[in-house]
Amino acid sequence: MLSLLVGLLLLVLLLLAVPLHLGFRVHREHALEGYLRVRWGFGLLRFEQPISDSGDDVTEAPVPRKPQHSRQRDDTGQFLRALRSAPFRQRLLRLLGDLWRAIDKRGLRLYLRIGLDDPADTGQLWALLGPLSGLLYAQHEAELCIEPEFLQACLEFDAEGELRLIPLQLIAILVTAWFSPSLRHGLRPSRI
Repeated sequence: MLSLLVGLLLLVLLLLAVPLHLGFRVHREHALEGYLRVRWGFGLLRFEQPISDSGDDVTEAPVPRKPQHSRQRDDTGQFLRALRSAPFRQRLLRLLGDLWRAIDKRGLRLYLRIGLDDPADTGQLWALLGPLSGLLYAQHEAELCIEPEFLQACLEFDAEGELRLIPLQLIAILVTAWFSPSLRHGLRPSRI
C-alpha cells in the first residue's frame, strides 16, 4: 500500500515537472479577438482556444448589486494594512520577482491604451500605472507600452507572447513563500 502511494506521488511529481507552453495573441480595439495555445508533454497534448467577443453592444437589464460581505471588506483592509509593513512588502515583491524569473518568456509584447470618462480619474490611474510601466519597460524580457488617453474613455490593447513554465517549480516557489514568517505574519488576521 505504501509503495503504491509513493509511486503515485512520484508520478504526480514527474507530471508536474514537464514544461507547459502557453502561447497567446489578444487584440481589442472595438471587439476582443485572439487565441490561446496550450502545449504540454513535449507536444503530446496540445490545443488552441479562440478568443472572441461578438462586439454587439446589447444592453441587458441591470443586475442588482449585492452588498459586500463584511468578511470581504475585512480581508481587503487586512491586506492593505499588511502592505504598509516593510518586511511584508519586500517579501511580496521578492515572491513576484521569483515567479517572473521562473517563467521563460519569448516575444512577450503588450501595448495598452487606457482612458476613463473623467481626465482627473485617468490621471489618478496613470499615477499608479506610470511607475509600473517604467519598471516593466526596464525589463529586457518584454516589450511594454502603456499610454493614457485623457480625451475619451477607451480600453485598447494588443498583446502576444509565449510563456514556458514548469508547474513544479512554481509550486515550490509558492510553498516557500507561504512558509516565510514575514508573509504569514502580514496575512495573519489581527486580533482587536
